Amino acid sequence: MKLSCLLIASLTLIFTGCSSIYKVSNFPSRDKFYKDFNKSANDKTLRVTLTNDSSFITENGAQISNDSIIFITKVRKEEKISRNDIMDIKYTGTDMENLLAVIYLKNGYSTTVKISGMLPDSSISVIVLENKNEFLPVNMIKKISYKNNLLGGVLGFVYGVPLGFISGITLYGLTSPPTGPPGSGGPNDHAADNLLELSFFSVPVISAIIGSIHGYTYTYIFNP
Repeated sequence: MKLSCLLIASLTLIFTGCSSIYKVSNFPSRDKFYKDFNKSANDKTLRVTLTNDSSFITENGAQISNDSIIFITKVRKEEKISRNDIMDIKYTGTDMENLLAVIYLKNGYSTTVKISGMLPDSSISVIVLENKNEFLPVNMIKKISYKNNLLGGVLGFVYGVPLGFISGITLYGLTSPPTGPPGSGGPNDHAADNLLELSFFSVPVISAIIGSIHGYTYTYIFNP
């Protein structure tokens, strides 16, 4: 039990420290800081924390231009499409409450929508998700962070190898009398060997899974 608590505490400490923090003071100029952020944050799922400590998620990255941060939000719009404008409809999915469809219009355009209902005039009521550019002054941003889950998993495995070895040796010492090194054939030696192998292989795998969930966090501090 104590060993399990020690392993959990060690993994927690490791993954708490799995992060990189960037400040304006780490760069030759604020423009260099912005340039590095724009390169790193492109197409990432970002958590934006404002100076009032409120936060929101943007799933399509963000860019900084002219001391403003630009990000995309999804706007839900309900529209009516006339049957006379529709050339073809291809439905996707089987959930009638969330039925999606690709509507091909006679003017050559197509759009993916959620069907919300049929209207009395035979037109279709649909919900369209549109991208909308939002702008915020940089002086309203406290910090922006994102996670790299793959890197977190790799680091978790790397850190888990020595932890697995240490835990295995510890378990071996607790379960086998001091009659010799692992594999010497002493009392309970086979059971101890199994625990040693199990710890050595399982701890890195478990650590990699935890690491991939926790991720490696990159944080850009705009206003402390």
